[in-house]
Amino acid sequence: MEMEDDFKQKPQVLTKTERAVFDAVADSISIKEAAAKLKVSVQDLYNFFYNLRKKYYRRRQWVNTVIAQKKRGKVLRRALTDREHASLEQVIEDKEDREKEFMEFTKRQERDQQEEA
Repeated sequence: MEMEDDFKQKPQVLTKTERAVFDAVADSISIKEAAAKLKVSVQDLYNFFYNLRKKYYRRRQWVNTVIAQKKRGKVLRRALTDREHASLEQVIEDKEDREKEFMEFTKRQERDQQEEA
């Protein structure tokens, strides 16, 4: 019940029709069975998924671009992150900083050991 309430509060990306089709396919054993439940042909169902992929392809390209730009530096990461997810981004950033510091530390230790030898 809590999960359903949580789901209802989040903004919906899919339309009601798209959600109904996904639900029917998820509850079916095959595409053929899902098409029968929805009272459409199998080819219509395949066309629906093809058109859906095309519809959301551009949106996904934008998401990939934002993710790639966030990896370029802290300032871009902060600028492209909404405030709701900022704390998570800070945790990731801190982890990356610690990993970087650890790598530098181990390199210094290796260098010092080579100089001693």
